[in-house]
Amino acid sequence: MESDIQRLENKLDKLTEAVMRLVVLEERQTHTSEMLHALQAKITVQDDLIRMHERKLEKWTNRGIGAWGLICVFWVILELIVKRI
Repeated sequence: MESDIQRLENKLDKLTEAVMRLVVLEERQTHTSEMLHALQAKITVQDDLIRMHERKLEKWTNRGIGAWGLICVFWVILELIVKRI
């Protein structure tokens, strides 16, 4: 009878230890999940900033190409005027 009780206590101790490990794993998983959500929010903000900067860069690149185009046209017109005079 006493050996049966001792065996049950040992099994209960092992079960308690397993449950405690499970609790620790759950806490770690919860913490990891929270960190992933925070990182995802930061990545979303960074993606928005990158898109904004890409749009600005594209806008200024197009303006620069347009300005060079106008300069070339004015230069050709100026050359034609100078050659005719």
